[in-house]
Amino acid sequence: MARPIHETVFAFNSKPQAVPHETLDPRRTRYSKQLVSLMQLMSNRSFRSRFATFNVAGLNTNDLNALLSVRLLSHDVAGAEMVYCRMTEDTKTAPNVATFVKLITYFASGPTLNPVKLKYYFEQMDQRNVTPATDVYASLLRGFALSSLRANEDFACLLGKKPLPTDEILQNSEAYVLEHMKHKQIVVDTTILNALVYGRILHDDIVGALKWRTTLTGFAQPNAETFELWIEGYCNKGTRMCISSAMDLLYTMETSPDPSISSLSETPYITLYTALIRLKDMDAASKVITRMLNHGIVPTIKTDRALLFGYATCGELALARKQFEETYLDSQIKRSDSKNYSADVCLYRLSVDCWK
Repeated sequence: MARPIHETVFAFNSKPQAVPHETLDPRRTRYSKQLVSLMQLMSNRSFRSRFATFNVAGLNTNDLNALLSVRLLSHDVAGAEMVYCRMTEDTKTAPNVATFVKLITYFASGPTLNPVKLKYYFEQMDQRNVTPATDVYASLLRGFALSSLRANEDFACLLGKKPLPTDEILQNSEAYVLEHMKHKQIVVDTTILNALVYGRILHDDIVGALKWRTTLTGFAQPNAETFELWIEGYCNKGTRMCISSAMDLLYTMETSPDPSISSLSETPYITLYTALIRLKDMDAASKVITRMLNHGIVPTIKTDRALLFGYATCGELALARKQFEETYLDSQIKRSDSKNYSADVCLYRLSVDCWK
């Protein structure tokens, strides 16, 4: 039976040393001559099938981690797994925490979500006595939350003997990760808190998301990202009362003396603006954007697109057309975002048809 979140016990006795790990961006990695030659060989498809047993003298773990990043960034899963197999063949190229951060982060993200591989590589860390970084646990929590939302039967079977209800899968996955952290004596921090809150918001459980703050008191303090997630959770409910609660949270962010909370971005303002637009309250929504500008936040294309959505939704076609032209026609840089451009063209045309 799943453990309720308020009954989860935390007993972390010592703070482990920080575990360094590489960035996922291979552009920041200096490639060795051996790695360059290996990458040239990898470009040959006939060679790739023999890569797992191929040996290039002088390669080390960092070289193959860089190559692993290249494969993952190009969404070449087969090639990435060949690299991993090659790493396991030699102690000089043995996988380290950076290896697993890359693999687990990749398989935990939405477009490339694969809960079976996610748990497989996490178990590989245990088998190889590699101490997980906090980022690994956060990626696991986010990946498991996405998986349970999609009611993935394979994932359900990983944590239970039979497919479980979505909420129960989420609670089981939370308990699984937190128990593992307790066993490894890894301290829960804000990164973990945000991952737990993200999972609850994803499942439209604002109450559960807020409970994590109480449950983790003394272990993790909320930051700006936490507040943005809570604001999103309230706004997803779509009621006046919930939007009012989101406004209160935004006010707390704006007035907080803690710089980790008061480091504002346009995200919470856009979230509130969109929620109010769905209620067709253009006046209140416009005040949110004015409030954002008064706090010195420079709007980006995200704000431009939100304004276009707002004008189109509320039938302000003249303003919608003006916003569309300012967003795209007057800026070659913004027009280069062809995906958003096409979507907004459709939005504008639909709004014109609806409000004729």
